[in-house]
Amino acid sequence: MAQLVLTLAGSALGSAVGGGLGQGLGALLGSVVGGIIDQELFGPQGERRKAEQGKVTDIRLSGSAFGLVVPQVYGRGRLPANVIWARGIREEVRTTTETVGGGGKGGVGGRGQTVTTTSYHYYADVALGIGEGPVTSIYRIWVDGQPLDPEHVGEIRLHYGEDEQAPDPLIQAVEGADRTPAFRGLAYVVLENLYLTAFGNRFPNFEIEVFRGSGEGVPDARHLVEGVCLIPASGEWAYDPELVYSTRHRAPSAAPGSSAALNAHSGQKRADFAVAINNLERELPNVAWISVVYAWFGTSIDVATCSIRPEAEVGLYQDQFPGARPGT
Repeated sequence: MAQLVLTLAGSALGSAVGGGLGQGLGALLGSVVGGIIDQELFGPQGERRKAEQGKVTDIRLSGSAFGLVVPQVYGRGRLPANVIWARGIREEVRTTTETVGGGGKGGVGGRGQTVTTTSYHYYADVALGIGEGPVTSIYRIWVDGQPLDPEHVGEIRLHYGEDEQAPDPLIQAVEGADRTPAFRGLAYVVLENLYLTAFGNRFPNFEIEVFRGSGEGVPDARHLVEGVCLIPASGEWAYDPELVYSTRHRAPSAAPGSSAALNAHSGQKRADFAVAINNLERELPNVAWISVVYAWFGTSIDVATCSIRPEAEVGLYQDQFPGARPGT
């Protein structure tokens, strides 16, 4: 209000003193002084705005039905998964405050505009039935036709469908020990703390790649293998059984300061070496020895000065992930 009044007053006064030029200068001066007065009276902390992102009121479960046929697979196959258990959807509210403008000509009186953004993120725990067990190995998990990014899930637990398998600890903790089936004879996967916002705040379509060899006691070519040659020989921490993270190799869309695992490309929350050895034990039960192929690095293409040694190309900065092995 003061800005409008002083603009008109300055215009009239300037016109009387200096004509057309005085009118313009008087209006400008009155506008600036009036803006400062309005800011001090009605907005001492700058203008505030609020914005909300991602709020949903209805999340639908998809891919869950009773009475479906339990599929069987022999060899290797990619099967659609059925949701056999799901925990309630959890909403996480994140609020960020940012001040824009101010400090110069763009802000009235040198003050900026404070924007508060509230975003909503959704998580769930889900168990996915695969097929008749026991299966030999469980490989990749696919969501909406793409491999599951392990950064979008807190923990992955595999149940191969053996006759003696125990109940999943999360389901048991939620439902109670006397109300939790072990799903013996059914291969299934539990995804704990699945980030639904990455899939449009809904349950995506799940497919799981599995392998099933011949039954126990049935001889086949797999039982004749007693030794293997382990490759790829080279790779960043390829033979490390623990996850190794690097802040310099995170995804472009990742938050600043976050890290990415250098040796996890199997879609599971484990190092590639650990996944490979686990599958080796299940798929080739009679293997007694492993020949490890390892590539060393040369420091120069000049033979006279070249030094050959084991080395990693990536220098790692690991200080934010307790429990994950830091690189050196």
